[in-house]
Amino acid sequence: MSPTEYNDDNRFVLFRQERREGEAKNAPEYSGKVTINGIEYRLSGWLRKSKDGKLFLSGLVQPKEKVNEEQRDF
Repeated sequence: MSPTEYNDDNRFVLFRQERREGEAKNAPEYSGKVTINGIEYRLSGWLRKSKDGKLFLSGLVQPKEKVNEEQRDF
């Protein structure tokens, strides 16, 4: 890789979702992606409030493309 090429491995991005799908209560408030060891994952995040009133971000990491075990060649 040349010095001018950008490597986004092990870096993530989250975007605030202005329109949450179907206004579902459990739809993520933030979404984005992360690439780890060349594999892309989807990120979902929700703003939460702790018992003492502090805001924090809770999240979920999922493979971008789930492989169906039955379709996998061994």
